[in-house]
Amino acid sequence: MTTQHAATAPKIATTIKATFEVISNLWYLTKKVFFFMF
Repeated sequence: MTTQHAATAPKIATTIKATFEVISNLWYLTKKVFFFMF
């Protein structure tokens, strides 16, 4: 159980980091499109 938890923590951190990067990219693209349209 302890080993599982130790293995899960980095996975969660990686997932959060990846999600944050995706959101940042989407926000960047949205701003680009918005400024391009108007």
